[in-house]
Amino acid sequence: MEMLLLLVIISFASGQSLTSSDSVVKKPGESVTLSCTGSGFSVGSSYMHWVYQKPGNGLEWIGRIDPGTGTIFAQSLQGQFSIKKDSSKNMLYLEIKSLKTEDTAVYYCAGEHCTNHCVYYFDYWGKGTKVTVSSVQPSAPKSIFGMSQCTSDSDGFLTIGCLARGFSPADSLTFKWKDSDKKELSGFVQYPAFGRDGDYSKISHLRVRKSDWDAKKPYKCEASNSEGSKETTLVPSPPPPDQHADVYLTVPTKMELDNGTATFMCLAQRFSPKTYEFKWYQDGKEVTDAIDKYDKSEKKGSVTEYSATSILQISADKWNHPNNKIKCEFVHKTGKKVIVAEYAVPIQDCTNIAVDIVPPSLEDMLKNRQGVLKCKASADNSGFTKIKIEANNNIIAEAAITENKKVVELDAPIGYEEWSNGTEFTCTVEHKELAEPKATKFIRENGKEPKRPSVYILAPPEHKEGDKMTLTCYVKDFYPKEVFVSWLADDEPVTLGYSYNTSLPIHNDKYFSVYSQLTVDHSEWKSGTVFSCIVYHESIDEKMRVLTRSIDDNIDKAGVINLSMTTPASCKD
Repeated sequence: MEMLLLLVIISFASGQSLTSSDSVVKKPGESVTLSCTGSGFSVGSSYMHWVYQKPGNGLEWIGRIDPGTGTIFAQSLQGQFSIKKDSSKNMLYLEIKSLKTEDTAVYYCAGEHCTNHCVYYFDYWGKGTKVTVSSVQPSAPKSIFGMSQCTSDSDGFLTIGCLARGFSPADSLTFKWKDSDKKELSGFVQYPAFGRDGDYSKISHLRVRKSDWDAKKPYKCEASNSEGSKETTLVPSPPPPDQHADVYLTVPTKMELDNGTATFMCLAQRFSPKTYEFKWYQDGKEVTDAIDKYDKSEKKGSVTEYSATSILQISADKWNHPNNKIKCEFVHKTGKKVIVAEYAVPIQDCTNIAVDIVPPSLEDMLKNRQGVLKCKASADNSGFTKIKIEANNNIIAEAAITENKKVVELDAPIGYEEWSNGTEFTCTVEHKELAEPKATKFIRENGKEPKRPSVYILAPPEHKEGDKMTLTCYVKDFYPKEVFVSWLADDEPVTLGYSYNTSLPIHNDKYFSVYSQLTVDHSEWKSGTVFSCIVYHESIDEKMRVLTRSIDDNIDKAGVINLSMTTPASCKD
């Protein structure tokens, strides 16, 4: 008997329901038994049906069992399914044999009802059991992350969610939500999984009242499949910490005063929260006219930092008096900051303030694995007040400048890891004639995978007795371009009596090359001294640290030696 399911009417009688078993994941060829538990009516005395829905298709009838034990099935499904029930437990069962991938579907149990005129419809429905048939090795979710909406909607609700990652197969995962009373919630949304090759992710969202969320009531999200589960608890994040402002005040330039106006700029930087107020005073009296201001914000991680500027412009005549004072007062939740400018005979406008970063030497970084980064600033006029160095926005060195200097410097020790992994270093200076601090940045950028160099050492060309000898070390096809080359004589660093130099990197297509040349005395060469070229480059294995090539007078005069010798770092003095 085939049954057309267009006549299905879902109606729920009070207190009568069917509870479906949990979703399952199976491999092709396996079998599975699904169940439904009745409540408020007798499964044993009812006609009970099973229906399924494949992805992207409509509902299809499987079969039914009568109040006894008689069963009938759709003609196309004979032999694959069996239906049973247990009246003592008020439960209905569906067994699916020899599963195939096309059996992936949601399976529903339903109770049949007949009206007075015997118009049949399904009165009770289970919520369905998802069966996933896949040959992919199932795996539990590896991680789960909570998410929350920043602001509530106009209806007083906001959306929270969780993201589960690293599970398979795609259709195996389900979510459960619980409130602060550990009560299981409904009405949440589960979105289709995304990913590929056995590594899938899935998102679930739940709408909650803003009043409950603001009261810091926790919500628990659990993601699970047959292989395991992960859970996370969602609570409102604490408000970002209050941040004090850095406040600066600039004074009019000589050029502006000559034109009859005096402009003062009060700048507050990197504060939070946003609410603030500027106040201006001249000779102790508050100034409320001729003031303009603007502000901006910048997101730094989870914190929004604000900056604001207030501008006061008065006539030059009101400023050009000895001991005249202008005061800017910045009022904020974190406290009040006051900056005072006192009139002095203006000096020539500062037209040139330079800020430079001198990176550490290649010898320090590649050989010694630590070095010094230098920040240097210069100006036409003295007036520096502060200098600092930051690594990825974290201060690693700073100093207040109390002397009148036109040139200031600051050193910061850095390690090899910081230098090699793309850390952004920022040098910032403050100067009395700057409206805001001036900064410059340094970052060592690579852009692709390192490539280990090939190293060759060349014998000296033909020479006359008594002439100086030149040995050449050719370091070829490496990336990135930073390389350090040194020389040894009989395993000791070359010192007085020797001279060597290394060329700048030569860029050839994708890679770089350098030449290093060592000049030695003829007598030293003839004495049998062994000369070694030592190459340091970040592509060289950390256990080896260097590549070494050696040569002496007892070589084949034809010339090029390529000894595959490396010197482990542990063997070096």
